[in-house]
Amino acid sequence: MERPWARSGQGNAWDDDEYPDLSRAIERAVPRKAREGMRPADLVRTHRDTAWCMARRTDAYLVYSMSGDAVELDLSGARGRFSVAWLDSGAGTLQNAADVAGGGVVTLTPPAVVTGMAWVGWLERK
Repeated sequence: MERPWARSGQGNAWDDDEYPDLSRAIERAVPRKAREGMRPADLVRTHRDTAWCMARRTDAYLVYSMSGDAVELDLSGARGRFSVAWLDSGAGTLQNAADVAGGGVVTLTPPAVVTGMAWVGWLERK
């Protein structure tokens, strides 16, 4: 699977976006300030063919699970506690989940497993 950040295009921001509806949902649900400065991060340890991560230093993460599977995320370089919310790609709404602790690998499980439904986890340092 080609990663959205791997392409460099010109023109409309959505021209090269493989998932424009999901990107729009993220822009509506996750505050711009939380998304600023995010870059691709090689922190996903499972389902790497259908999951990836964007990070802002070690204080905020967007974790994409395009198949809706649980994802292991390596937070060994990030200390502290993180709030977790899941973006329902169908409804475009955020659902709060249990906090996780940094300092190791964590398993992030979307609230509902619907085959083929994309979920995006939003983690932010508390």
